[in-house]
Amino acid sequence: MMAELNERKQTASEVVRELPTAIIRWYPFPKKSRIAYVGKADAIFKALKEGYSDNVDRLPLSTKLSKAGTYDYIVCIAYAEKLPDINTFLKAAADHLEPTGKLILGMNNRLGLRYFCGDTDPHTGQVLDGLDDYFRAYSKEEDTFRGRSYDKAGLKKALGEAGFANSKFYSVMPGLENPNLIVADGYKPNESIFNRIFPSYNTPDSLFLEEERLYKGLMDNGMFEAMANAFFIEASVKAPLSDALQITNSIDRGKENAIITVIHADKTVTKLPAYEEGKWKAKALLTNSKKLLKRGIHVVEGSNRNGIYTMPYIDAPTGQIYLEQLLRTDKKAFIAKMDEFRDLLYASSEIYEGYYRENPPEKETSKQKRNRIAREKRDWEGQKVAMLKEGMIDMVPLNSLYVDGHFEFFDQEFCIPDLPAD
Repeated sequence: MMAELNERKQTASEVVRELPTAIIRWYPFPKKSRIAYVGKADAIFKALKEGYSDNVDRLPLSTKLSKAGTYDYIVCIAYAEKLPDINTFLKAAADHLEPTGKLILGMNNRLGLRYFCGDTDPHTGQVLDGLDDYFRAYSKEEDTFRGRSYDKAGLKKALGEAGFANSKFYSVMPGLENPNLIVADGYKPNESIFNRIFPSYNTPDSLFLEEERLYKGLMDNGMFEAMANAFFIEASVKAPLSDALQITNSIDRGKENAIITVIHADKTVTKLPAYEEGKWKAKALLTNSKKLLKRGIHVVEGSNRNGIYTMPYIDAPTGQIYLEQLLRTDKKAFIAKMDEFRDLLYASSEIYEGYYRENPPEKETSKQKRNRIAREKRDWEGQKVAMLKEGMIDMVPLNSLYVDGHFEFFDQEFCIPDLPAD
């Protein structure tokens, strides 16, 4: 039992170490690109090496990058802010890029929402330091510089002065340590991001506000971009920039189930496996969609090419947003629509009466088996219930759109056999 717990802890720690890599796993680096990573040999550097092998160099954190050659991409995530002179670093980066090269930055925002909620600065460990632009942190001659975060306006100005004529900013939430949601400036998600972001903090004990309660108000008032906890920045001297509008990831689900979803400006959505182990996902998405279509369920149809699933972007509210609004305005209609939604679940599969049984793990001790059977008996008391022969557990309002008076489903990744309908 102790060995099993240790194994789970190790797996969890590996997942946590991998979370920051989502900041670059979605990015469309061409295969033969020569990439320089400025910083330590961390998980992001290793992710780049896995994808591009000998084409990735690691450069030590330096203002001048004096020993570097020229690269197609220079990538620096959360390290540039440790330099006392970021302007010289940006100018050096521009000098070491090919004419069509790009600079990729991950930067903490000194005006990030988390700091207004009471979180401590990642460089000084004190509250409010970034909000007053480090006036108190570095006001004395004897103060030792430990790093500083920048705001959006300051970074835009510094990039322009360094020669980067083009720059594109993305809001990163909840932060660089777990870039679960990445949204391009000027794009407003058509879903409630409250359901996508689980905040994390440097020092939870210092908090006095819950930041997730503020997201909607900030977005409605055009303040979300300036107060994002971090930025993903793509900059070039003259090369065109990415067409991505929104990126969501599920790196926390492990390598086999980790999917990155990208909404593009050309009205398409791609779902990429974050790791080689997840390439089966695109096939599963296609298969499950076809199953639902055969049973008369509306789905957003897509295609699978080389493990990447592509579908059209539909500008419509999610089923969850539609139902939430209906609940506030017409409770009777809300109940009717919830009944309609349940009917779709029942129509999604053949139904039979049976006993619920948990799928036993591959390795199960006698004690674990007894506990499982006891749970089954306690939960269902041996009574027959309506069972779905094939249960699409992703048929939830969040994974649907409300289009022309009906629910249309997407992202149906999982099909669970013999699932209780209720």
